[in-house]
Parts: sequence; structure tokens; C-alpha cells
Amino acid sequence: MTDGPTASAGALLLRPASRGEEPRAGASRASGLLATAHADLVRGTTLLHADLHNHTDLSDGAGHADDAFACMRAAGLDAAALTDHAGFADAGALARVREVVPWAGMPVKTIEQADFLRATEIADAFDDPGGFTAVRGFEWTTPHLGHVNVWFSEDWLPPDDRVGIAGLHDWLLGSRSGDDALFGLNHPGREPLRFDGFRHEPRLTDRMVSIEVFNRDDDYLFEGYRLGQASPLLECLDAGWRPGLLGVSDEHGRRWGFEPGRGRAGLWVRSWDRGGLREALLARRFFATREPGLRLDCVVAAGDGAGRAARMGGTLAVPAGTRELAVTIDCEVPPDVATDRLEVQVLTRGITVPTVLATAPLRSGEVGEVTVGLQGDWDAEEVPWLVVRVADPTMRNLQPGPAGHPANNRALAYASPVQLVAA
Repeated sequence: MTDGPTASAGALLLRPASRGEEPRAGASRASGLLATAHADLVRGTTLLHADLHNHTDLSDGAGHADDAFACMRAAGLDAAALTDHAGFADAGALARVREVVPWAGMPVKTIEQADFLRATEIADAFDDPGGFTAVRGFEWTTPHLGHVNVWFSEDWLPPDDRVGIAGLHDWLLGSRSGDDALFGLNHPGREPLRFDGFRHEPRLTDRMVSIEVFNRDDDYLFEGYRLGQASPLLECLDAGWRPGLLGVSDEHGRRWGFEPGRGRAGLWVRSWDRGGLREALLARRFFATREPGLRLDCVVAAGDGAGRAARMGGTLAVPAGTRELAVTIDCEVPPDVATDRLEVQVLTRGITVPTVLATAPLRSGEVGEVTVGLQGDWDAEEVPWLVVRVADPTMRNLQPGPAGHPANNRALAYASPVQLVAA
């Protein structure tokens, strides 16, 4: 691909059914939108599949750290990260946390300096630009505020319950983390204080690149709804963060990449290396899925004849008076997914759960378009972002929202939000 990654534009590799089998061919690495009017937005990028949240025996994982990257590469992944737990350095911290959350617990083992350095050595040994990208990170871990993955940092940080998530923010802004450090919010809403109410630090908006919508086999779109809480996606975006949507396996076993139904990410990269991975994360040019080999791409256009359009993760300037947006979607599911008849849903802000603005059928491997109506005197306060959700209409969501909600079917993938601003 001209001016693109060294990755071939040929087929993705699906996870083999068991170790030792050859991976099966899956979807193309090239965007289906190359054949549309949006070709200039997608040209020069290639799809890689990644899992950026994994554990080993450096913390509380069962498998040996030396085996993890080789296993994930054998499973057909193109990029992966080790993110072992960093826990409290203060022995009294958990007791103090239990005054707030009585049932709070922590991993039995968390990393120390030698473990962080060992993870660095392992990632460097397995990193193979153009063949497999290996990244070392860590998971900042508290049982009350939440868990946060940090990638590309120069150092690591154990949490301090006395300063909370502000301590992590300050560290990320300081010299120890390095300017390249990126971070994302893990299994959002699972821990009761929800990242101190998704506390926003404006100086870190660009570097908070992700929120997990798939963790293991769980869909976090409606997390906490049955307890009277708002969707973590809404709370996070309303707080001022601008993350992309990530899927991860959060693997703690020995079968990294091989467990069925686990989350992962598809990243549209300009180069198949650590720099390309980081650039795609910063651009939010990625999607979440639980289906190995699935391809998703989408563009939102204003339809005003001025060529205003934005790819997933981007920002679209919408002229005053615009009444419709056109959402163009390319999705191809791997051959072993039971259905090729999909449902596309376009989500935006709601009160406690996302509002679905439009739905439409889509056939796997074919480019489709959904029209989104903007009612009344539209402004960015009403519809500040759009998320494309691709679902299997024949299966139910095991983590449902309100009765009758259109997203109560099983999600196959989520694209990162397109932010809408007034032109």
C-alpha cells in the first residue's frame, strides 16, 4: 500500500481453534471505504488487530510472562501489550479503602521495579516491526476508584489512596511518565467510585485515549444501569474526556489470544510498529470487537456539498442549518460468525443511557449508509458525538439496558466516537 504500513493489504488472520493449527483467512486489511467518495480519508492505513490488556505471572496472571507475546502472535494477533497490575505500595492502604468499600480487594501479587524492567525486556525481545508489535504497559489498580492502563511510559506508578486519581494525573503530567505515555480507563464503572466520577484533567484530554467497552466477554455500554447509574460511556464523555472505544481480553490465564469471545481492538495504522500503534491510539482511529478478524470502518459526513467528513475518532464541523448527517459503514465479519446480516445503530448522548438516532440493516462485506436526522435547532450540546454500533439482531445483549432499547441485542463491534462541533 503506497505511503502506508509495511503490512500487506491481504487477509487478516483469524484465531486458530487450538494451538498448533494454522490461522484461517479472515477479512481484508484494506478499508472498504477506499471504493467510496471517502477514499482520501482512509487511504494509507492498514488494519491491525490488537489486545492491549493482558496479565502474566509478573502480577496475578497464571501464565509465564516469557510465553505471552509468542502465544498472542500464534493466535493471529498483530499487536499486543502486557499490562500487569501496579498495586498499593503502602501496606495500610487497603485497610483505609475498606472504610469506604468494605468488600474491596486487591490482586494477591502486583508488580515491583524488577517486574516492570523485566516486562520491558520481554516486549523489546518480541517486538518485530512489520510483523508483530509488542508493547509494555502497566495497570494502575485500585479496588474503589478503578483500574487504568498506561502504555509507552518511561516508568510506572503504584496508586496512593490518599491522593486518589489526582495522583495518577499529576504523575502523567510529570517527568517520570514521559511525554509519550498514553492511558485508558478499564472495565469502566465496575469499581464503585468510577474514577472519582470520571474526574477530568483538561491537560490530559489528548492522552486519555480509550475506554473499554468490551472487557473479556462483557459489554460495558449499560454497566450500572440496573443500579440506577448512568452508562459509563455517557459519564466519561460528559465529563470532558474524548476517548476511543477499546476491546480487550484482560487475560489472566495461559491462553492469551485463544479464549473465544474475548474483547480486542482493530486499529487503522499508518505504520506497523510502536510509533504507528501510538499514532492510531492518539487519533482514536480504532474500534472494539469480540470477533477475531472482524473489520469495521466508518465515516460521518455533513452532506452539505463542501466535503465535510470525519472518520471514526475524528471531529466533524457541522454547518448551521444541517438537518441530516450521512454515516457510511464498512463491516466484514469473519466466516465463523453465525450471521452476515447485521444491524447498524448510531448512538449519541442520552440521560442515563445512549440514545439511538438511527438503525439500518447491513450485509457483511458491503458498504452501507445510514442517515441521521438532526431535529429542530441542532447544536453540539444536543448531539455532541456519534458512535456506530454493529450488532447481531438475532442474539440478545447479556448486559441489557432499559426494556425495548435498540441496543439490547448483541454487539459485535463499536467504532470510536466522531465528535460533532458547530462549524
